[in-house]
Amino acid sequence: MRSVFVAAGSLIGVLSFAAMLAFGQGGTGTITGTITDPTGLAVAGANVQATNAETGAVYAGASTASGNYAIPNLPVGTYEVSVKVSGFKTYNHTNLAIAAAQTLREDIPLQVGSASESITVAAEASLLQTETGDVAHNVTVEQMDDLPLLGIGTVNSGTSGYRNPYNTLLTLPGVSDYATSGLFTVNGWADLFPATRSSPP
Repeated sequence: MRSVFVAAGSLIGVLSFAAMLAFGQGGTGTITGTITDPTGLAVAGANVQATNAETGAVYAGASTASGNYAIPNLPVGTYEVSVKVSGFKTYNHTNLAIAAAQTLREDIPLQVGSASESITVAAEASLLQTETGDVAHNVTVEQMDDLPLLGIGTVNSGTSGYRNPYNTLLTLPGVSDYATSGLFTVNGWADLFPATRSSPP
């Protein structure tokens, strides 16, 4: 009988660990792009680093023979991307914000010069996401706290009559007619999207 409990406990432990790994991968982002020289040719073997501005953690990658690079599994945050290649100026781009499950394209044009010289780009990345066709919107905890999301009576108030987190759906573009039944309308498509699902059927 004891072995049954040990086996059940082991199975629960393994499944819990697998779930943690699965959920841990879903909230990360990727920075990708192409590294080129002044003539537009690909630069192979360039070392690329993404440094998290809040934690100082460094994530590394390198460009392929076609000049493409990718730095995956970046936790949500603000990053500085830097590239050092012999014969070229050091490239730095600060203030790159990565959201959950975002793929950010950052093409890097290198300039001829000494590695001790540097080019720093401080502008934010473009809001246009060309790497994926996904439409996504992140709602932060601060936004949830600042919005008047307290339901009054039974209208949009959850089962307890207090704050209903699904009311944040009404802050997203294209969402309307959220009902306490859990159904809402996205861009005119009614009753297809229960609040507990993240994609259409």
